[in-house]
Amino acid sequence: MYIGCDLVIPMTHQIMAGMRWSRSLLLLNRSLLTLEYTHAEDRQMAAAQLGFPLLIGAHDHDPYLEKVAGATIVKTGADANMAAIIDISWASPDSECEINVELVETKLYPPDPEMSAAVRMHLKVTIYSRHTWRQSGC
Repeated sequence: MYIGCDLVIPMTHQIMAGMRWSRSLLLLNRSLLTLEYTHAEDRQMAAAQLGFPLLIGAHDHDPYLEKVAGATIVKTGADANMAAIIDISWASPDSECEINVELVETKLYPPDPEMSAAVRMHLKVTIYSRHTWRQSGC
């Protein structure tokens, strides 16, 4: 009897266009904080070829769908504007998996009434907590 799993999918919260803070001087000795794009953590993880054919990530505000060193990196971006439909299949038990990804706009799908009600209920708790926190002077 086989016990285990066929695939491990890392879910990351890393940045694609890694950022490092630096200072730039403007006229009149005013300083401006600027970003320098130096590395990309999800791309580095894929390039390390750790055996993960799929990385699903968050953090970035823009959607990404790309392949690096045989690994597919999927990020849907901010505000739930996009969703990823991911199909994972094997031609045979001994073959490598095949990954197909489609990024779709969520506005193309009508909201589910039950899910919308659950979200509204949880938002009430969040809004109440935020209001209470602000009133406490924190």
